[in-house]
Amino acid sequence: MWASMLGDQVPHVQVEMALEDEHRRLFIQMDELQRQIASDAPLAKQRFTLQMLDSFLKANSLAEEAVMFASSFPGGLAHRDEHRAHHHAVCLIDGHIISLEREAALSALAAQRHAMLIHIREKDQEIVNWKRSFKPAHLTPSQPGDFDGD
Repeated sequence: MWASMLGDQVPHVQVEMALEDEHRRLFIQMDELQRQIASDAPLAKQRFTLQMLDSFLKANSLAEEAVMFASSFPGGLAHRDEHRAHHHAVCLIDGHIISLEREAALSALAAQRHAMLIHIREKDQEIVNWKRSFKPAHLTPSQPGDFDGD
């Protein structure tokens, strides 16, 4: 899906819509996990939902990182580090769930939700703004003799 969005022929709005759709899925998973933890749903169900959240988070992170790389986004390394921090937070939530620390799990999930909202509103917007202004270099036809070993 993302590979087709990286070319010149694809309007920037499609990249933004795809990012928003992925973010929406993340929050749906967080909402479901919050309901499950709060209602003491079976541990296996909570962990499955958390694993789905982590899968969506990894997919979104990889997609954003592909866009950053393709458009030479200057803040890419710091942005990638934030993605790693989000994944680490999910692992901490898992530890609370496994340890049956319901309140700690809910608190950590709320903190992660807040961190992701800020990340999307600020950091992901930087990518969108950069992508809107990015103009890829066009290749020019080679001159005779460019690749003939001369």
